[in-house]
Amino acid sequence: MTKITACLMLKNEEDKLEDLLYNLRDFADEVVAIDHGSTDRTQAILTEHGIRFKVIPEDDQWLDKDRKILFDMADEGWILHIDADERLPEETKRRLKSWGSELGDDKYDVVWLWSMHYMNPKRYYAYGFWAPHTEPRFFRTSSKPDFNVKIHSQPKFKKSAVHYVSGLEYEHHYYLKSKERIHSQHEQFIEVEHRQKGKPSTLSTVISYPFWLFNGIVWKGGFLDGLEGLRANGFLALYFAKARGLKR
Repeated sequence: MTKITACLMLKNEEDKLEDLLYNLRDFADEVVAIDHGSTDRTQAILTEHGIRFKVIPEDDQWLDKDRKILFDMADEGWILHIDADERLPEETKRRLKSWGSELGDDKYDVVWLWSMHYMNPKRYYAYGFWAPHTEPRFFRTSSKPDFNVKIHSQPKFKKSAVHYVSGLEYEHHYYLKSKERIHSQHEQFIEVEHRQKGKPSTLSTVISYPFWLFNGIVWKGGFLDGLEGLRANGFLALYFAKARGLKR
């Protein structure tokens, strides 16, 4: 198979970065990164491992737009888009590495992987906002998506790109984040959503919270994941209410 470049977006990830790099050691030929102004050892770790990275000041952050800058750092082959608290299972790595024999190296341009959000090392969220879903995380450099769109939108690939929805998974170990980090990151995302979409009124936020709560916990079945599911979906419902209000 041709070259694989793992692309990372980071900020203060010193406690997870070493383990991620170990996970990628037998998979990626190169790792590149965008750092959003880390104040811990994140940049030092990148330097120690000889990883190319760019620093984008916090005032210039547009998140999804920055991903386009990140992907442009990969010069050939395939791109794996992965975060510091995400990991590739061995089966996923094995099959993607043997891409040529599995599917044909020239047959597909974009591979969709199943996102599995883990509440602890042994159990993932099966329902609600956190239920398993597919995302385009592995794609050719020639099919780089347009991320210059609103935050958290799905990337837009060129129309000629051939997609493959695989049965392969990647793991999002959400529990690795501290509560402080989760709240800080969500506040950052909310600020970006306000810049891009406009800030919802207080009334819109208040009215929309029960809607988002019902959507995640009842309609999508988040309660079936027990107390952890109630807590996680309730927290995300609050995020949607504060960031979007009644906007979908």
